[in-house]
Amino acid sequence: MKKKYRTSLVCASALMLTLIVEPFGITTRISGGTVRAADVEIFKRMKERLSTEGGFLSEKGNSMDGMNFLEKENFLEELNSEEEADSDSDWGEVPERIAAVMGRTGSRNVDIVTGYIMEIPEDMLRNLAGKNVTLAMQTGERLALSLTGTDIRTAGKAFRIVLSSEDVIPEAVKESIMADALYSREFSMMEKNAYPFRVNVHLNLGADNADKPAVLYYYDEGADVLRLTGIYKIKESGSAMFALNRGDEYIVVVRDKAAYTVEDGDYLGRIARKNGVSIKALLQENPQIVNPDEIYPGQILVIP
Repeated sequence: MKKKYRTSLVCASALMLTLIVEPFGITTRISGGTVRAADVEIFKRMKERLSTEGGFLSEKGNSMDGMNFLEKENFLEELNSEEEADSDSDWGEVPERIAAVMGRTGSRNVDIVTGYIMEIPEDMLRNLAGKNVTLAMQTGERLALSLTGTDIRTAGKAFRIVLSSEDVIPEAVKESIMADALYSREFSMMEKNAYPFRVNVHLNLGADNADKPAVLYYYDEGADVLRLTGIYKIKESGSAMFALNRGDEYIVVVRDKAAYTVEDGDYLGRIARKNGVSIKALLQENPQIVNPDEIYPGQILVIP
């Protein structure tokens, strides 16, 4: 039996998702998900924030053709609608969209506008598993999560993430990393548990921060300290990406330093000489280096 749900913001409801498959520019409404008591509070906060700050743009229509999923965060503003939805009828279309993307060369992204509540049904995960397709889940606020089918080994049950962008890490704890910070942003997950596969977080940190190091930390609440998780050299577009293996409380900091990408044949002594710094200073800036003799091409280092 069909039920009617009223949705006021596309980013503020788990009952309605929007699937955009490039390059067709097709927008499909997908129903599903369950609203929980905790979700209602998140909906309220998001709606208040959007009403006071604005969040998206709504003048471009339905097509997102030609954009990557990080550029789409400036695309949507407010979609006020009243939908009549069947709780499971539209999910049957998703495998067809994945199949259409599989026929493409180059990037294979399936984009879903979920807002901060992301719940992927079990059958969707089974369909995605093993495929070279990336499912990108948009919050609409310059932050997205993605997972790739080749990273999914098992798909035993539905996968759920509830995100928040509120500042929850104590200010006293953050002081230790903010001395040379140009920009910082927090995000956290309601469920603090290990993920069954890798989840990537994508953030737009501003094109003016291009080539700077973005450093991701998680908050170790038991020890009351921040622990470094990863370093990324910000792209020209301002985007950065990190791999996550669990839900936690995170903060990303753009540092006012240079970022260096390790090349074939590099070793710390060569990198230090090339950048006019000492090996000791290089190690102090990069605590993620456990063994100075074990660095690898593509690794990002912060130059003091």
